[in-house]
Parts: sequence; structure tokens; C-alpha cells
Amino acid sequence: MLGAGGSFSCGVTTNGRAYCWGYGNVGQTGDGKTSNRLWPKVPVAGGLDFTRVSAGHFHACGETTNKRAHCWGWNHEGAIGDGTKTMRLSPVPVAGGLLFSQVSGGSSHTCGRTPAAVAYCWGWNGYGKLGDGSFSDQLTPSPVAGSD
Repeated sequence: MLGAGGSFSCGVTTNGRAYCWGYGNVGQTGDGKTSNRLWPKVPVAGGLDFTRVSAGHFHACGETTNKRAHCWGWNHEGAIGDGTKTMRLSPVPVAGGLLFSQVSGGSSHTCGRTPAAVAYCWGWNGYGKLGDGSFSDQLTPSPVAGSD
């Protein structure tokens, strides 16, 4: 599984380890540093087992084997989903305790789908892209209108 972001890329090995490489100035490589990585050398921190990782513009999110979403990187607009706007250099769980079968990082937002096929989005809501019927930013997962 590979994911290409705005200035970096991520992948998951067959044993569930995630690696990100490229531009890492705001923690998007997830290895606890703010340095660039020229190749997938250092795994994403935390020892989590991932099934998939999606790279956004300056952040990444992935689903673990127990269907929990974890995100890391630039969080100025809330794209990490942990209820803060704090940059995260390594994976933190998305707030709310939801299970996800897929997450996808966007420019300054993230969306995910639960195993029950309910969609949630969080982060910057410019242009109404979170689909919740508002233009309000969401720092935690907010259900997409009409997705249940």
C-alpha cells in the first residue's frame, strides 16, 4: 500500500510497518523528527501495525490493524482529528474512539469511512468540503450529512 502526498510519500510493508519519506518539515514523516527523508529508512514511530496509510498535503493518517485511525504531521487546521491544532511528530489517535475501514488525507482535512459505511470528516472546512452542511472547521470527526 502506497500513498503520495503534497511533498512526501508513505507506504506500509507486508508486516504492517509504515514508512514515510520526502519533505518532513512539519512531522509528516511520522518518525518524531522534522527532517527530510530521502528514502523509507525510519519507520513511523509508535510501533503500530497499519493496514493502510494515506498522505495528505502536510499530514498523514492510517488505519491500524484494529481499525483505529492515527494521524501525524501539520495540524494547523485540525486535520489530525485529535481535538487540537498542535503539530504531531508521531501518530496520535483520532478522537472519538470510532473504528475506520478507510481514511484519506486531503489538503488540510481528512475523511474516513467506518465499517458500517458512515463517513466522517475533520479539519479545515473551507468550501464546505467536510460535508456536514457548514463552513465550520472540525477538530474531531464530524459525520458527513446523509451518510448514515
